Amino acid sequence: MTCIFRLSYPKSATPQKDMPIAAIALSVGATVITSKQRDFCQVPRLSIEDGTLDS
Repeated sequence: MTCIFRLSYPKSATPQKDMPIAAIALSVGATVITSKQRDFCQVPRLSIEDGTLDS
């Protein structure tokens, strides 16, 4: 719960729906794989990977 509270600080650019995903990933040390990296890039210490596929 601490992670969600900290990420919901008003100056966070992370959309509300993505905060629980970021908090869970941080709590278990996981990498978030996403095509919308900008939604997660403001979360400190969160590991993010580009989820788009090259054709």
